[in-house]
Amino acid sequence: MFDKSGKAGGFTGSYYAGANFDRLIAQRTDPKIDIDIKGDTPNANQIIHPDLPDGEVSVRWEGELLAPETGDYLF
Repeated sequence: MFDKSGKAGGFTGSYYAGANFDRLIAQRTDPKIDIDIKGDTPNANQIIHPDLPDGEVSVRWEGELLAPETGDYLF
């Protein structure tokens, strides 16, 4: 897994306020993407990233994934 600049270690996560990638709040390298928010979790956006405001948010992950072998993969 490589970030958007080609550095190994994870995807580049860009975290935005607004549902349409309106305002960039933070950016980091995420070694794993595993967000599990159930029901009416208080401060759910802070689980995604601690700097996100309340309300609608968007996240974009960029980078490359090198598959160890040819075949079908499910994301």
